[in-house]
Amino acid sequence: MDRRGPTDLLGDIKDAEAVNEAVYNTDAAIHLAGLLGTAELTNNPRLAVEINILGTLNVFEALRAHKKRAVYITLGNYFMNNTYSITKSTSERFALMFNKEHRTDIRIVRGLNVYGPGQKAAPVKKFFPNAAMSVLKNEPIPVYGDGEQIMDLVYLDDIAEILVRALLTENIPNDVIYEAGNGQPTTLNYIVGLMIRLADSQSVIRYLPMRPGEPKNAVVMATEKGLAYTRDYLGFEKFTPLEEGITKGLAWYRDHLSPADSAPQLSSQATAR
Repeated sequence: MDRRGPTDLLGDIKDAEAVNEAVYNTDAAIHLAGLLGTAELTNNPRLAVEINILGTLNVFEALRAHKKRAVYITLGNYFMNNTYSITKSTSERFALMFNKEHRTDIRIVRGLNVYGPGQKAAPVKKFFPNAAMSVLKNEPIPVYGDGEQIMDLVYLDDIAEILVRALLTENIPNDVIYEAGNGQPTTLNYIVGLMIRLADSQSVIRYLPMRPGEPKNAVVMATEKGLAYTRDYLGFEKFTPLEEGITKGLAWYRDHLSPADSAPQLSSQATAR
């Protein structure tokens, strides 16, 4: 990064030589590359391993070789037995191992349910953009399961700030997990209801069978310890209130909604409420 800002590099994380060169030519890195998807990766674990684990090891080995600092983002549902969670949590443990055994300085940020402007609705079906488009079109909102899953939403700007602080703050431990979540348990039903109210929408919830890899009534929350690390070492504790963040997110999708955008197709097994 120079006075003009960051330099864009196009490459493949699986290409160890390209990754090594990119790390060599930078001061530090925030590692965000990865293959996303929960249900989408159920039948393709091998590619996820190649990218999320082996590709990430390419990054870690380059950081070790060139003694560069980095931040690695992981996920809140690290404990789930689905391809995405397994591959990301494995790489999280590799980061801790590299720090201990190879003296690297990889700071780990565990992002909870990130939402906000700009998130794509496809090909990986993320909750917030799909729900936002449905709400704004007064169309049924797909919810998998009974909607009583507990989520910990973190606004995009908040996690961006945490990632930058994790990268730039000197002399902080790298054997802990810095968590990015507001620590407030919220059901999916409540979140959808809030979106409907804030958008003054006529949408209704359409309940669908659970997708592969997602347990019913899951609880995905930041821990007090992880939030304390973020507060005490990174100096961040004021998270964007949920209503404010959703309002900003809905405004962005309203401005960027086009006639070509379509809400998810609903299963014939769905039930409305």
